[in-house]
This record gives sequence, structure tokens and C-alpha cells, in this order.
Amino acid sequence: MEKIMIVIQSRLSSLGFAWQGVQQCLWNEPNMRIHLVTAVLVLVAAWHKRVSRIEWFFIVFAIAFVLATEILNTCIEKLCDLYVGNRMNPQVRMIKDMAAAAVLLAATTTIIVAAVIFLF
Repeated sequence: MEKIMIVIQSRLSSLGFAWQGVQQCLWNEPNMRIHLVTAVLVLVAAWHKRVSRIEWFFIVFAIAFVLATEILNTCIEKLCDLYVGNRMNPQVRMIKDMAAAAVLLAATTTIIVAAVIFLF
């Protein structure tokens, strides 16, 4: 029983650390705040429109997709900055551009999902 409690406590600690990561991204990354405000507006619009369950699924999945890619993009940028500092390195620039492209792809996909749900 003691081992089970240790495992549960460890998992709860991991959730706490993950939540701290979300908070750090929200407080320190302007783009994350923009994505979050947009997500709230979309959720309010979906509630107002009374979308179906399947539409809710796609909306929530799309929002999570954008927020997750933004967090990963931020991690990649921070690691690159830690590695090279303020020096410009063509490979690091390419890595950061590709990470930003992942967010762009996620956001574009989300816009398409929202357009299909709200306009058609």
C-alpha cells in the first residue's frame, strides 16, 4: 500500500510541475495569451451557437492542438537561446522557424475547423 501511495504522490507532483509549465508559458509568452484569449472567444461562440457534440470535440481538439504546439515552440526557442545565446546561427534560426511553422500550421488548421463549424 505504501508503494501505491508513493506512486500516486509522484504522479500528483508531476501534474503540479506540468501546471507550472502552463503558467510559465501564459505569463511569459504573449503569443500564448493571444491563443488563450482566442480560444475563450471560440468556446463562448460555440456555446452560444449550441454546437453539436462532435463539433465540440473538434473545437476542443483544435484548441488543444494550437496550445500544445505553442508550448513546444516556446520550449524549442528557449533551448536554442540557451544553446547559442544572442549569437545568430543559421541552423538555430532554421530550427526556430520550423518550430514557429508548426504553430502556424496548427493555427491555420484550427481556423479551418472553426470556419466549417461556424460558417457552414
